[in-house]
Amino acid sequence: MVNKTVAARVPGVRRQKKHKIMELMQYYEAFRTKKISASSWMKETGELIEELVHMDERDLAVKLFQAQFLITSGRANDLRPGGQGTGGAF
Repeated sequence: MVNKTVAARVPGVRRQKKHKIMELMQYYEAFRTKKISASSWMKETGELIEELVHMDERDLAVKLFQAQFLITSGRANDLRPGGQGTGGAF
């Protein structure tokens, strides 16, 4: 669904982050138009957000993506400091 080979060719962290955000939007569009399942969307979105977090832990937009993802996936408790999983950084 998403052209992942382009990400491998994108130089620079800033450009890579922009590309991953574009991928997030493409997956969301595919999910909303029922081209992919909810479980596939959650899996791919989770992986992209993890990659974005590892690129820049201090990026507030990425933290917002992460928070929304955790809420959507029913893991809102992970948002608290010391919580389990990826949200423990909050």
